[in-house]
Amino acid sequence: MTKAEWRGGQPLLAGKALFCGFYLNELLMRLLPREDAPSLELLAWKLLGLAGLELCQRVRGLARREKPYLIFVTAKARTQDVVAGLEAGADDFLTKPINQAELLARVRSLLRIKALYDTVQHQAAQLAEWNQSLAQRVREQGDQRERRSRRKRGFSPQ
Repeated sequence: MTKAEWRGGQPLLAGKALFCGFYLNELLMRLLPREDAPSLELLAWKLLGLAGLELCQRVRGLARREKPYLIFVTAKARTQDVVAGLEAGADDFLTKPINQAELLARVRSLLRIKALYDTVQHQAAQLAEWNQSLAQRVREQGDQRERRSRRKRGFSPQ
């Protein structure tokens, strides 16, 4: 995404995936808390005014229902840097120079994982709804049983 694709801090692209330019850290921190924020972000290790690790940790700390997938793109290739990035909350780590085919394969992989996660979340919500409905039916049946029991006691011969 280029600077020209941003106007007044609002992205001009529609949809859920957004590939952010590495200079957009402040806009990113304003955009990410929103529920309609992008679901995939490419992060640089060093950003203007904000370190990529710090940004990653802030994103993971957001009170958002859906957390975005984060991919670090950096020239840092040492094992401790990769570990630090992943421990800060990144989902993947790519070192420069970037191989376009590898980047696209990783993005597709993360989008498949996200689709599975979304399916699980939807099913969990559905199960919770069914559980509430079942609990309500059980309560109602218990109440009916109790009323019948009271009526029988009231009509029983003494």
